Amino acid sequence: MRAELILFNGTIHTLDPLHPTAEAVSVASGRFLGVGALEAVEAASDASSRRIDLEGRTLIPGFNEASFPLWTGEASFEDAILAGAKGLLSHGITSITHAGLLPEHLAVYRALTESRRMPLRANAIARRYAPDGTKIPLPERFESNWLRIDTVELFADSDGDPRLRENDQRMQALVWDIHRGGLRASIRASSEGAIQQAIGAISYASARLASRMKHRLEHVAAPNTDQLNHCRGRIGMTVLPSIEGNMLSAIVAAGVTVALSGDAAPLATLQAVAARSGLTIADLIPLYTVSAAIMAGEDYLKGTISPGKYADFAILSGDPLRAPVDRLSDLSVEMTALNGQIVYAG
Repeated sequence: MRAELILFNGTIHTLDPLHPTAEAVSVASGRFLGVGALEAVEAASDASSRRIDLEGRTLIPGFNEASFPLWTGEASFEDAILAGAKGLLSHGITSITHAGLLPEHLAVYRALTESRRMPLRANAIARRYAPDGTKIPLPERFESNWLRIDTVELFADSDGDPRLRENDQRMQALVWDIHRGGLRASIRASSEGAIQQAIGAISYASARLASRMKHRLEHVAAPNTDQLNHCRGRIGMTVLPSIEGNMLSAIVAAGVTVALSGDAAPLATLQAVAARSGLTIADLIPLYTVSAAIMAGEDYLKGTISPGKYADFAILSGDPLRAPVDRLSDLSVEMTALNGQIVYAG
């Protein structure tokens, strides 16, 4: 296959643990083609191949925002998506997980996808209950290159309020209903008690019916050691940047799949979390890329710069792994690409 685009002459962090760096990267048909030595990558090129000279800049996979809130202030939900995406792309974010969506919101996302107007990739999480408490039917599962709908939102507790919103039996029934429907549950569980309830409900459903779908806990703040050990390899977590630094370090050390949800510029979020947690930027960047892809069941498609994955990437003005932590937010996103096409240039 002929390389349509080649990127070279810079620092390339693939985030692929088997091949963490490369001299050059090529793209064809919207996916990464070659990743490695410049000579080998160039071998698939010809005179028509486009080239981007990184000129010492840094190439990384596009950021994946693991739990983005509903945008407001626009005339319509479609306008909100399109307007919000411009800001996200300017920060190097190429994928989002968008929670709290009603059926009419999911319909807008599907219409944008079917009309080929999606501005970035989205994992859309459906609400189980409307704001007035009405139970909403489970969503139809939908998967495409741009949109995934296979997750349903539940609440074990609320941020800042550790009181359980459901009893254990009720939570088990809610999770079982989602699980047997071939969907994954996204459970807001911040406190230790809520985390335990959510783990119990997921374990109950998984024992009744084996599934490759991995459920997820959102805005986790206070898991204990036993809970972390149980979640390792089974249940993913998102955390807010405000999580206590030693708690995030414990989650990472336990080997749990954990993704950062920043609701802000990723570089600024990484800087704040690194300063508080003692984790390095090398530890944290996967939480904003490949971990979010794993939790959405899409790590075979994105999250690293690897042959066959979507050619979604960001070009930074400098190397975040070498920059002093207190200067990380001084770096800028100079280009963002989806499918190898530049969708933002600063």
